[in-house]
Amino acid sequence: MEIRGGNPGKRLFRSDAAGTRHPGGQLGEDIGDGSFPGYICCVDGRMAGYCFGDSGSGEIVVLALLPEYEGQGTGKTLLGLMVEDFRQAGFTRLFLGCAARSHGFCRHLGWKPTGHIDDLGDEILDLALA
Repeated sequence: MEIRGGNPGKRLFRSDAAGTRHPGGQLGEDIGDGSFPGYICCVDGRMAGYCFGDSGSGEIVVLALLPEYEGQGTGKTLLGLMVEDFRQAGFTRLFLGCAARSHGFCRHLGWKPTGHIDDLGDEILDLALA
């Protein structure tokens, strides 16, 4: 397993031999220009997951894994790296929109409900950084 970090940016968007689709549109542009730094996890040259955040607001914009890598600590590692980067950047609070299927995962890692729902119907959770 290899974690590429900092701002791998455009590497995420080149087509691979398997035809794997990668984020595009505005999210892709923000990742590519460095506005959304993050981490990509690769296993045997294949992207297994990624996590990116908004360096302006402290939002964790996306955490995604292929199903076969769930439950192995990959998501926890990717999210933990982003949390630590934002902590070192001076953030004292982070937030994310959490889909129902990920709620237990986020709560287990200390994220707390805010009582708000975003435009996509995801619950907003936040994490206070000490």
